[in-house]
Amino acid sequence: MVMSKATSPHAFSVVEVDFANVDVVRLKVKDDWKATHGFSLTYLPFIARAIIDGLREFPHLNASVGDTDLIVHNYIDLGIAVDLDHGLPLPDATFDLVWCSEVIEHLRDPAATVAELRRVTRPGGLLVLTTPNSWFWLARLGCLVGLTPQRCQNADHKHFFARRDVRQLFPNAAIAGYFPYALIKRRIERLVGVLSPTFVIVETR
Repeated sequence: MVMSKATSPHAFSVVEVDFANVDVVRLKVKDDWKATHGFSLTYLPFIARAIIDGLREFPHLNASVGDTDLIVHNYIDLGIAVDLDHGLPLPDATFDLVWCSEVIEHLRDPAATVAELRRVTRPGGLLVLTTPNSWFWLARLGCLVGLTPQRCQNADHKHFFARRDVRQLFPNAAIAGYFPYALIKRRIERLVGVLSPTFVIVETR
């Protein structure tokens, strides 16, 4: 981890994306899609296509750092896991970047899943996750009137994380969040457990 920090520049940025046009297309074709394929059309295929197109346009983002060179890869492998409770059908140290957004709260055994994600991340690679902060200030106020996270969040959430739970799963990761989060989003690390509705977890392998 120390060598990775000394070798590669590390940065973290967030960009808001207007999904209006994507939503128009999805709403137009989703019924025909489900009738034809038997399952719902979500936003994920649009995101996957945007990632692939973006990497083709900006190939230096699809790279890893060698001893003295930036190694630009001439291939794109995008893997999307749909059932992390049963492990990943991938060899060890497969990816330079593993991104897992709003998933671990749905799983029976988040610790086993995190271990799998670490297994497939290459040494020096990044593991990035997000998960709801079930106990930020607004959720705590809701509890005073009986609106617990279990009642307010998605019915299929199996875990309701506080900062201490995230730290237990990721003892060496950077844990960040956002505040405020309505019109202006600013990245924060202090008081993230109280102020931010979302945890952003970045771990260097």
